This record gives sequence, C-alpha cells and structure tokens, in this order.
Amino acid sequence: MVFGDPLYYHLSSRYPAIPMIGWPWEYFLQSQWLALPEQIEAAAPPYIFIADREMKMMERRKGGVKEFIFSRYIAAHRAQEGVWLQLKREFRELR
Repeated sequence: MVFGDPLYYHLSSRYPAIPMIGWPWEYFLQSQWLALPEQIEAAAPPYIFIADREMKMMERRKGGVKEFIFSRYIAAHRAQEGVWLQLKREFRELR
C-alpha cells in the first residue's frame, strides 16, 4: 500500500491494496478518512510506504489512521522519500 507516489505500484508490479491510490488522502472527506483503518485491516497489505509529505498530512488529519498503521506495522526501511513499513508478525499470522 502506498501513501505517496502511485508510481511505486507500477515499479513493483503490484496492485493497490485498497481502491484509493496515490495522493488523494488529503482530499478525503472525514468519513472516508475514518474508514481507512478498517480497509487497511481487511486488505492487510504486507508492506506500506508512507512518503514524508503524507506522514505530515496524517498527523494533521488525526482520526487515528497513523496510530492504527503503527500499531500493526514496524519500520522496515527508511528511504529518502519516506518510510517502508512491514506488517508485524502477529498480524501476518492472522491472515
């Protein structure tokens, strides 16, 4: 799953975990934003990339999206543009 440039999907030859991709997060209605944790939980993508710009937006939007993600994912790699997170083992086993 990518919170940032949707080009990552193309380069990795993967499909988006949920229907919304790329940069529209800041334009979500609050109800759409609050639905993200449930959608992420249902899809359980093995990795999530969050661009630095999108991380700041998550902090401004609140609603628990960032907290939800970091409760289930751990930082796997810090890239120049953002951070790659990996689904924690206990949540992988639930899939």
